[in-house]
Amino acid sequence: MSLVSILNQIKSNEIVLPATQRSFVWKELQILKLLDSIMRGYSIGITLIWETYENIQYRKFQADYNADNLNVFLDNTKKNKLKLVLDGQQRLQSLYIALYGTLEGKNLYFNILSGKDSDSVSETKYLFHFVSNEESGEWNNYWTTQAMLQNEDRDNEYEPEFYVKVQDIFKYDPNDKKKLAREISKKLTLTDEDSDRLSMNLEKFDDVFYKQENILRASVIDENLPSDNPGRKSEADILEMFVRVNTGGTKLERSDLIFSMLKLNWKESASTFPKFVKEINSKNDFELDEDFVIRCLFVISNLGSKFNVTALKNKSDINKWIISQVSG
Repeated sequence: MSLVSILNQIKSNEIVLPATQRSFVWKELQILKLLDSIMRGYSIGITLIWETYENIQYRKFQADYNADNLNVFLDNTKKNKLKLVLDGQQRLQSLYIALYGTLEGKNLYFNILSGKDSDSVSETKYLFHFVSNEESGEWNNYWTTQAMLQNEDRDNEYEPEFYVKVQDIFKYDPNDKKKLAREISKKLTLTDEDSDRLSMNLEKFDDVFYKQENILRASVIDENLPSDNPGRKSEADILEMFVRVNTGGTKLERSDLIFSMLKLNWKESASTFPKFVKEINSKNDFELDEDFVIRCLFVISNLGSKFNVTALKNKSDINKWIISQVSG
């Protein structure tokens, strides 16, 4: 199921929120990070939905979100079919606001010239902002003015930007997108590389939001079962299922996560690191574990003494870490 397909079901009030769900709590930065992940084609997880005909109190998603808005609750007295979101509310509400509404009165805009690769994969690649129409107009006027100047007269580290309202991008047909790309390329006197990236970004919207079906997976409990089917789950079943999903398994330690990241970037570490730890312990009686050794390697690599996962997202820092182990 594509993201737009899920969001259209929210728009038509087929997918709603049970009254037991907490209010929307995500901050703007979290929403922007989510959109960056989607544009990269990253999976953003699974949303758990329960299809039911029970008379359960619920509320609709808010398109135009304001922190001062009070939730309005409804009863399903007619026992219509509802799809209640049990897990994934924050992600779905964020996307509904971004693509169909506003956040505190501001629309979502996308810098259609963003998307360049950098040394750190953790850095935001695709730039989005919630701003007013006036603010976006001022920004675009600034970049247009800069483009008209000679190179030596432009601001330091000039990098062209141009912001387009996301809701407008979804309204464009292929010809509209080509026309927009030509207009912006001419207005900002873009290089071929920038023009190509602009066109690819516009096409990427269709791909990640309309075509890809694995970016957000929807697991629907009791989907398409008749309302009187005895196999349908009860509210008690759903509550117990939710508790088990969120409390089962063994907690992943930060050292496990760091080791996994190292194995992705340094394949030999899968075998050499355990040998390294074993060799250290063979020379003393301390029985040092991998957590302690990883922390020591962070220190001698000048990456701090904490298990800072983000420190190993930069290729240069990974190289420091590898060198510290080899030297040791």
